Amino acid sequence: MSPPGWRRSCASSWSGSMGKATTWGKIATLEYGKALRTYSKDSHRPVEVFGTNGPIGFTDQEMGVGPRVIIGRKGAYRGVHFAKGPFWVIDTAYYLNHDNSVDPTWAYYALRNTDINGLGSGSAIPSTTRADFYALPVTLPSIPEQRKIAEVLGALDEKISANDKAASLLIKLGDAHFANGLRGPSATATTIGELVIRGHLLMSDGYRTKRDEHGESGLRILRAGDVRDGRILPEGSDFVSHDYERQIGKKKSEPYDIVLTTKGTVGRVAVVPAHLEPVVYSPQLCYFRVVDHDALDWGYLAAWFRSRDLELQTANRMHKSDMAPYINLQDARSLVVPLANPETQRKQGELQRTFINRFHSLHQENQKLSTTRDELLSLLMSGKIRVRDADKVVEEVV
Repeated sequence: MSPPGWRRSCASSWSGSMGKATTWGKIATLEYGKALRTYSKDSHRPVEVFGTNGPIGFTDQEMGVGPRVIIGRKGAYRGVHFAKGPFWVIDTAYYLNHDNSVDPTWAYYALRNTDINGLGSGSAIPSTTRADFYALPVTLPSIPEQRKIAEVLGALDEKISANDKAASLLIKLGDAHFANGLRGPSATATTIGELVIRGHLLMSDGYRTKRDEHGESGLRILRAGDVRDGRILPEGSDFVSHDYERQIGKKKSEPYDIVLTTKGTVGRVAVVPAHLEPVVYSPQLCYFRVVDHDALDWGYLAAWFRSRDLELQTANRMHKSDMAPYINLQDARSLVVPLANPETQRKQGELQRTFINRFHSLHQENQKLSTTRDELLSLLMSGKIRVRDADKVVEEVV
């Protein structure tokens, strides 16, 4: 993504003044948000609503108009967010007012490079106070320099956003194509359990790790929270030592496994991308692995797992008691798949596989773009790289 040695050569080329040393309290104020009784997920409403962790919905009431920085006020994670248009901030967050020496987009990036979560972290309920924030040091470049920095970093974020939209559109197209395909030749209702008995499919829940099997490295444990937005994002710090791979057996991930969350938020689905590090599935998940590709197409099956049909079937099975929603292995085996003939599966599956692989490649590209942005952010804010050198790096990757 970036030319070899760019970090070393760019960092060594910096010279000149970084800007004026000051504190945030001398150039900006934090304004409290207000509670909001009603808001919705309807993105057609004109005003975006923000809380401590970022956007939470939309409303018709307006508190202000962006561009404006939003800063989380309460909680262990208090993010820094950016409102481009009309916004409302609820009472768990602040919005930033600043004087005319500050460009709002630059302020967003500068504060992303600041440890907001380190403020007030020793209290029972971590929170960002105005006094702590106002004492934070900041080096303030000239307005033209601020805008150049914001433009360089913004180009990367715009590319990331475009990739996200393209990836979302691919899945929507795949879903629509699958739904239309079911209106064609009749399909045979077949349970997941029957596919397993026929030897077409392998499925199981995750591995129950014993305490002494944990290690500082090894196979990362994939939990239900790591499956979201159609993606698998292993972020936990728990590992099973490689010494226990024999015991884990087939519950170690393989490319193109279909993963279903079965506890907590039931019914989230993702396909394991080919580039993903091997992980071990936790008991909060079920995995489905096609083993006879002549009889069953994984692209076709993955599209069905994303369908409204699967959503309705899991909804009917998850509420068995007063406990939190869950589905067990027996429930998973009883799921009914409308199984098309092999030729129809292959045609549908070929298209779905193309969409899924492109979806994965776009998000893999975004991971690299995010890494580049974060590295440039730190270097630009510390004055270790010139804007023109950073711009050359961005030109290579967008």
